[in-house]
Amino acid sequence: ETRVPAREMLNDLLEACAPHADALGCTDELERVRELAARTGADRQLEVAEGEDRLPGLVQALSEAFAR
Repeated sequence: ETRVPAREMLNDLLEACAPHADALGCTDELERVRELAARTGADRQLEVAEGEDRLPGLVQALSEAFAR
């Protein structure tokens, strides 16, 4: 019943999974999870939403990504 930051919980989970990933030969894939978690969706959106047209540019980029 204690709050734990999601990234801390994920780090603990990845550490627990590391021996299993090693045994299965998928340590690179497990490490990719850590890389994905390092940047949030908000971080990626802010990278897209640069310049004067922040919101319209972001909406356009998101619509292009999801309307493929």
